[in-house]
Amino acid sequence: MSLNFLDNVWRSDFRPTEESAAFEDSLRKTFGLAYRYEAARLLMGRSLAEPEPPPPVPSDTKYYNKPIPGELLFGDQVDAWTSAFTEDVKFTSTATFSDLKALIEAHWARGYALVKEELESCQNNEIKLVQRLCDRLPEVGRGFDSGAGLAGGTE
Repeated sequence: MSLNFLDNVWRSDFRPTEESAAFEDSLRKTFGLAYRYEAARLLMGRSLAEPEPPPPVPSDTKYYNKPIPGELLFGDQVDAWTSAFTEDVKFTSTATFSDLKALIEAHWARGYALVKEELESCQNNEIKLVQRLCDRLPEVGRGFDSGAGLAGGTE
C-alpha cells in the first residue's frame, strides 16, 4: 500500500451508482442534509458495519454523472475513513489506489442497498430507520478492559 493513499483519496473523484444517487437525494430531503457527501457517508458507514467486505461493483453498473471529490466526501476525516476501508479488507503492501477506490465505491453501493432495504422493512418510516441505524452503533466502552494497562506501558 502506497504512502500516497491519503493524498490520492483527497484528490480523486468518487462516483455513486445512479440508483444510489437518486436514493441519496431522497435521504437528503428527508433528513435535511445540505450536502451530497453527508448521505454518501451514511451509506458507506452502514456498509462498513457489516462483518465482511462488500462484493465488487458489477462492471455493467451505471454510475451517476456527478462524482464527489474525495476532499468533500471525506473532509478532514480522510485519514479515519481511509483507515476504516483499508482495515476492512486487510490491504497488503501490494494494494493499489485503484483497489482502494473500487472498495470505497463498493461500500457506497452496498450501503445504498442495505439502507434502502432497512427503510423498506421499516415501512418507509424514517424514525424507525434512524432507530435501527442507532442500534448498530457500538456501545461506548464495550469490549474495553478498563483494568488493562496501556499498550507499551507497564503496570
